[in-house]
Amino acid sequence: MHDLERLKTLPLFEVIRWSTGRHVSMLTHQPHQADPRFDGATPLAAVDKLAPELRSLTWLMVLTHGWVLPDQGRDLYDFFYFQSGDLAPQVRDALKEAAFAEQSQVLSETMALFGPSYPIAHDKRETYFSDRLKRKLSALNNKFGSRSDYRAAVETYVRRNPKLLQWALDARPRVSENARLMWLMEQLYLYLDAGGTASLPESKLSALPKLPRAYRQLVYLGLFWGEVFNGGIEQFFFNSDGDIAPEVARTLPEVGLNKEAEIVKQCMDLFPPPYPVQRNLRRDLMFRNGDAIDKKLHGMSDLVDSVVIRRAMIDLAKREGLLPQ
Repeated sequence: MHDLERLKTLPLFEVIRWSTGRHVSMLTHQPHQADPRFDGATPLAAVDKLAPELRSLTWLMVLTHGWVLPDQGRDLYDFFYFQSGDLAPQVRDALKEAAFAEQSQVLSETMALFGPSYPIAHDKRETYFSDRLKRKLSALNNKFGSRSDYRAAVETYVRRNPKLLQWALDARPRVSENARLMWLMEQLYLYLDAGGTASLPESKLSALPKLPRAYRQLVYLGLFWGEVFNGGIEQFFFNSDGDIAPEVARTLPEVGLNKEAEIVKQCMDLFPPPYPVQRNLRRDLMFRNGDAIDKKLHGMSDLVDSVVIRRAMIDLAKREGLLPQ
């Protein structure tokens, strides 16, 4: 893998994302509901109390909410289709204040597609959606620019503002270990072409040996964690990630998770030897004889704690000096 050293430094944009995350998340979900995390104020009121520069930055980051999966070229569609579209006027104004002239213009053009009076209420805006509107939104999405362009523009905006830059410098040490690990894992998954999610294409298994040992351990643990967290150990063996069960069973004791390793081995032993590393064969065996193996796997799902795995991943990354700083 090229330039592994860059993975040891958390990008400025990720510092901004994490540091504005609490406000952005609440704005896009329950903007009008009083929240104890804001001393009983609503998220909208809490944002209004921020310093002007930080307030604008927070609204700029509302557009990036949910940018975890790979870019599908439909960010504007999703923004306006979901409840986040209720906040379009504030985001547009923030783009203008931050001198994001082209993006502000595109957002204004998009809002105009919903009629002369932009419908802030989600249920009213929803009635406008059609294949024709979808095509127009796709064209405007291209005009707005790529995610990487927007990330770079936000970083430049922060670097050029002394107050925001100092705010970001002060915020960097406070970024949680979990957030740092999440970004690192996203980069490793992208390298393996797993689409930034915990699912490893069979064709990319050959790329794993090219990674240094500690990174390989993180990938094995991360893929295992993703399945267990999402649907239990049964899902791990059902999906393609179950192909790497032997590697996971070997890696878990290396990070002190002997109990979890034994459980994975017990699950593997439910299958007739040799362990079926092909997903289709494994699924076929799981659902033979009245779903016998599947039912036993389901019964073992609660034996593995995803929190323990995640903590072991953080500890491994810190011990090896890989947790981004």
